[in-house]
Amino acid sequence: MGDIHWARLPRGPDGLTIHAAYNQILAEYAARFPQVHLVDLHAAFLGHGIHCTQFWQPSYRKDDPRDWYHANLEDPNERGYDALRRLFLNAMARALKPESPGGALPDSRSLHRMKARFAED
Repeated sequence: MGDIHWARLPRGPDGLTIHAAYNQILAEYAARFPQVHLVDLHAAFLGHGIHCTQFWQPSYRKDDPRDWYHANLEDPNERGYDALRRLFLNAMARALKPESPGGALPDSRSLHRMKARFAED
């Protein structure tokens, strides 16, 4: 909902606008690097905060109107951490999808070379 005052920022109606601008800057920067894969946590978590049961809000999630945040309003709770795991696992699966014909997985020699290359970085 953009209740930025909970983060000790000045109260105001522009919380979501500020958040969107910040996320846009991150997206533009990440787009400069093909090896960076952005995971949209904001879209997934919007509607799962302290206003999650307010069905009149535009961010209400009828399919899952539950809070995904811990009592400190900053960290995820168990359900939120589960959502994070799923978001990152799905993003990694898309990013690491084999590019070989037929979708075959790389053989053990290829995996060893990849591992060695990443260890050098």
